[in-house]
Amino acid sequence: MSEQDANWLCRQLNPMLAEDGMTLVSRGAALLLCCREKLHASPASFGDISGKHLPDRHAQGADDGHLMRLQSEIQMLLHRHPADHRREKGEQDIHGLWLWAPGEPMPSGIKDYRVATRNPCLQSMVDGRDANIIISEAERLSELLKEDARLPAHVLLAGEGHAVLLSKSVFRGFAKARWQPKSVKHESELFSLLRGMIHVA
Repeated sequence: MSEQDANWLCRQLNPMLAEDGMTLVSRGAALLLCCREKLHASPASFGDISGKHLPDRHAQGADDGHLMRLQSEIQMLLHRHPADHRREKGEQDIHGLWLWAPGEPMPSGIKDYRVATRNPCLQSMVDGRDANIIISEAERLSELLKEDARLPAHVLLAGEGHAVLLSKSVFRGFAKARWQPKSVKHESELFSLLRGMIHVA
């Protein structure tokens, strides 16, 4: 999805969303749904459903039905009003939105992290100049690394509800069929470690 798509979605959907006290906001290719009243629902993350069929059950939470209804209404509206700019370029229509990652409003003064990425949504939120951190899908990594670049100190592989943090010392062993993780820790410890890496970088 592009910045043009995100702006178009805001124009198309905000009149309908306003009836529920909601506003869709774009920043580059990234979209954020702002709600006057908090929705108590926890849908599966985009990483969990990407490349698969959408879940056939409601998300957890008291407002799970409200969220499913909202996504169905968005889907019907987009079906009735396809994007001309995408059809002119021979691109597929946008059929719906997957709403996920609920959270509280972020405090002001959030630091702009310097992250190298080719992900269009992440590019909208971070500054890539002089970046010491790369966040990338595997197929886009070659666009970010020079051919003769040295291996990074740490590599985090994430997906399917699991994450593996590799350091240079275990890269060679990771290729072996019987490789086992050195230690298994809780997700909260991983996030704490990553926050420390980001602030140091």
